[in-house]
Amino acid sequence: MTKNEMQHVFLGNVARLIRWMQEHYEGYWVVGGDLWRDREVYRQIGKGSGVSLHFERLALDIPMIDKEKKALVADSGVYRPAGEYWKSLHPLNRWGGDIPGDGNHFSMSPDGRI
Repeated sequence: MTKNEMQHVFLGNVARLIRWMQEHYEGYWVVGGDLWRDREVYRQIGKGSGVSLHFERLALDIPMIDKEKKALVADSGVYRPAGEYWKSLHPLNRWGGDIPGDGNHFSMSPDGRI
């Protein structure tokens, strides 16, 4: 699969995931997140590893806000059902909750990176 084909499949999966999250997380607002990062900007400000799938448009952070607390959800465990659903959509999909502290991160990886 070419990079552009992968980006196309990834974005279609993201659309399915967002709809699924909106339907299954009744106590939360699913809000916009970080889809693409400019590698040069991140290099200039000294952030990022330089190998992020965000640079390739193959990763998205999807934060949620707890409606009652009016606060961002930081607990990766809350995202676990979404992570499991995400991984079921395609064999190359990876979920950030499989590593500590990145539950709102969803990616598609040709080489196993999260």
